[in-house]
Amino acid sequence: MKKIVLGFALSLSILVLAACGLGEEAGSTKQPTAQSAPAKVDKKDQVSQLKDSEVVFNYEGKDVNGKQLKEFADEYMSSLGESKKFDKESVAKRYILRNELMKYSGVSQETIDESHKSFVERNEGNEDLLDMSKGATLFIELEKALFFKDYSFNEELMNKYYNNLSDGAKANVSRKDFATNYGLIYKNITEDKEEYQKLKDFQQKLLNDSGAKGIDLKVQDEKTEFIL
Repeated sequence: MKKIVLGFALSLSILVLAACGLGEEAGSTKQPTAQSAPAKVDKKDQVSQLKDSEVVFNYEGKDVNGKQLKEFADEYMSSLGESKKFDKESVAKRYILRNELMKYSGVSQETIDESHKSFVERNEGNEDLLDMSKGATLFIELEKALFFKDYSFNEELMNKYYNNLSDGAKANVSRKDFATNYGLIYKNITEDKEEYQKLKDFQQKLLNDSGAKGIDLKVQDEKTEFIL
């Protein structure tokens, strides 16, 4: 079965805009594309080269070892490419950012696990459906939680994105319904240079404030290390 990053595919498909016929202009009918593969990494720097017991960094007062990072890469980063070839420091930063984003947004590990399990069970045996990794489940839950926490009340931003629609698209969806489509709002944010930079700066700040020791927390590979 093929694998791609579904990203906002699920959130777009379950919300009202897709059914309202907004078309490609509103982003409701476009198929998601796989993210670009991370840059090639020297074999010696790949996460697969870590020994299971090798301590890589300290986070929240606990040592994080090679075994934990390899398991994290396999479980949460497989949709980005061949997980064993990722740079070990990139995996470490994404590991930390996953935890910090979950704490900030209030998304629990139980929510991630149950959401992913439910998706798999609902679609068992569906050969026409593209695979979705747990990393994509994480993305969707964070996307939703961050929208309601940080963006849904921003009337100026919601109006800006709604007004970007053509008159024909606006005729098919109300401003109220538009503003509840967190997947489409996120898509608009990623296409808004200023707002997307704010989102990346926010993620970098979470890393900086995480208290992790023994690792350079400055993001070097945005595609691999940032989650949103």
